[in-house]
Amino acid sequence: MINKPFNLNVEVNNLVKVLLLILTSILAILIGFSLVIYTLPSLSLLIPILSIIAIRYNKSQKAELIKRAHPYIDNFIDSYFKLNSMEINETHPFPKSINSLQYLLEKEEIKLKEDILLSLVFEKLLLRFIESNLDYSFQSNLVELPEFKLKSLHYILDKLKIKTSRQELYKQVKNAYHKRKEEDFNKFFLEQNPTLANQPTIKQWSRAYIDTFENNTKYIHFLEKLILNKGINLEKKELESQIEGEIEKRIIEGNAKNIYQAMASQKRSLAPLKIDNIDEMSGEEFERVLKLLFEKRDYNVQHIGASDDQGADLILKRFNIKTVVQAKKSKNTIGNTAIQEVVAAKSFYSCQKMMVITNSTFTLSAKKLAKANNVELWDREKLTEALKYTSINLDELKIKENPCKYYIH
Repeated sequence: MINKPFNLNVEVNNLVKVLLLILTSILAILIGFSLVIYTLPSLSLLIPILSIIAIRYNKSQKAELIKRAHPYIDNFIDSYFKLNSMEINETHPFPKSINSLQYLLEKEEIKLKEDILLSLVFEKLLLRFIESNLDYSFQSNLVELPEFKLKSLHYILDKLKIKTSRQELYKQVKNAYHKRKEEDFNKFFLEQNPTLANQPTIKQWSRAYIDTFENNTKYIHFLEKLILNKGINLEKKELESQIEGEIEKRIIEGNAKNIYQAMASQKRSLAPLKIDNIDEMSGEEFERVLKLLFEKRDYNVQHIGASDDQGADLILKRFNIKTVVQAKKSKNTIGNTAIQEVVAAKSFYSCQKMMVITNSTFTLSAKKLAKANNVELWDREKLTEALKYTSINLDELKIKENPCKYYIH
């Protein structure tokens, strides 16, 4: 047997290879272990997420089944009960259980547990009972239910194996009644305030409530539930406090406005009448202004002013001298006609003097005719001067026997 010579380099290389293999194996084990440790939290998070998805899916499926079941439940109730009286319809046999309805639903692939189905039927019966026997508008109050009505409803529920005491049934009817009133309030309030669909603040809800119901705080609890059902955070008494504060603010503002208007009205009424004010008057109002003007000048004034006045609007009398006055309130220049009318009126009313007064001006021809007949003319300039020296306040026009309806805004 020939012994191989010992080679140190070869042995060292072999040892290194073994060590590298061992180290590689250990490293692989560590890496694998690390990966498992790293992925475990992810897996632990994934499980509840999958559970939530499954629960939501089941709820969605259940909601869809209930939605599909509603028409069948309505038909079931209509088939056995008179719609308005809630009494048993004797033309149909009364079912001993809910099995017939459940069987029909299963044929339509609507599989609901018996307790869920009974709950839906009970809810529908309560709603039908309320709509048939009670005023469920949100503005109404719950009146005492007739005993025979409750007895009839209780009998129906008992036949359907929906067990409840008479006292408990009354509470359930009352709760369903309030729920129906809430629905009526929500429909009315949101129809009155369509802008509330755009995620309003509590302040905007409060203002909308006051715009709808003014100072009536009776329905705040309905609005509070509506807001909470929309997922809006609301502190206790927050809405009530907000609405009451807004009402108080509006009352204060309203009172302040009334006081301001009263003061402004008083200030306006004490303001002197100006020629610009006369421009906005009617012819009759203008005649009344002239009547007051001459009364302030110590004339005894007779207001003729009528369609058959024979050319006279006012008759002035002072120192046994009578003057006939023709009043012409106009935007146009006054011509000869006014002069001719007052000349005719002089003889008719046995007057000594004649006047034509206008807020406008006279034509040259009218001035010549007036001069030839001794008619005194008051144009816009002279009337303005007369108002300046014989001041008339607006309140005086309103408190006389035949008050002028005109006043400055």
